Amino acid sequence: MMMEFLNHLQHIAFITAPWLILGLILAALIRTYISNERIEKHLAQQGIWSIFKASIIGAPAPLCSCSVIPVATQLRRSGASKGATAAFLTSTPETGVDSISLSYVLLGPIFAVVRPISAIVSGIVTGLSVHLFAKDEPFQTQSTCACACCCSSKAPEAEPEKTSCCASKPKASIKLIDNLHYSFTTLWGDMQFWLITGILVTALAMTLMPEGFLAQWGSGLGAMVLILLLSLPIYICASASTPIAAGLLLAGLSPGTVLVFMLAGPATNIATLGVLKNELGIRAMWAYWISISIISIVLGLSLDALIEQYNWNITAQLSDAHEMMNPWIGGLSVALLALMSLVRARQA
Repeated sequence: MMMEFLNHLQHIAFITAPWLILGLILAALIRTYISNERIEKHLAQQGIWSIFKASIIGAPAPLCSCSVIPVATQLRRSGASKGATAAFLTSTPETGVDSISLSYVLLGPIFAVVRPISAIVSGIVTGLSVHLFAKDEPFQTQSTCACACCCSSKAPEAEPEKTSCCASKPKASIKLIDNLHYSFTTLWGDMQFWLITGILVTALAMTLMPEGFLAQWGSGLGAMVLILLLSLPIYICASASTPIAAGLLLAGLSPGTVLVFMLAGPATNIATLGVLKNELGIRAMWAYWISISIISIVLGLSLDALIEQYNWNITAQLSDAHEMMNPWIGGLSVALLALMSLVRARQA
């Protein structure tokens, strides 16, 4: 049994690592060419249209459940409406460029398409709900600098015209190198614990659970409500939730139930709800959580209905995606990520 577990573990690690590296590289590219200031410019405004933009812009952003919180807080304090803040706080941790690539290889092409679309829909619905049920007031704060990395908490002194709070911008090539370093150290370090845990859980599920073990309880409204409640205390990012979702899928949970976990898990943890209460108010917090709960279940039921109607075979697609990866590439990718983990541990 131990050898079977190790074989499953090696197989999953080898097919996951290259796609994770691709996601980290794409995350660095987004951080390089789409600045926080540009995002803030589009979202720090009132109106329903900003809710749609917040959800769409947030979906590919390389921010996990923990790192999205300060960004959303800054958006709110820069003038974004409660609805736009809630939309960004919903869609951003539910998906991202890194998790989409992982979804393709671990869950198949259907999930790679359904997941980001569901995150955008979830963000829009949640943002509109907060907009309707939580009275919006402009956030009252002192003028702040958009890039907190280089500004102090003190009021800035008078500066010559045409200067900003930040130093002159570095060249794109230098900035890209810095962001690649960020992706492979900080971003990878933030997700590695739950990601490795998820891979271990998946390998264990493949070893111990016979096919269809949870199928008798793994679909329908009851299973989705249970997964929703279990996901509330989980503090996990979209990428790290992907291998766990694969394990649940292999154990017999329906694709719709797995989708509920991937939407609710990253977006409804206790820390996020606490920040929402402080920044947007208790009515906004309840509107946020109830909206995500309802729309996640609706999307989950819809996915199961579509799969049944069109007879899509998720397991077969999963196997096809796995066979595409060269084992040498997988091994080198695992070695690179292990090296980055050691670097991150030495920096801690």
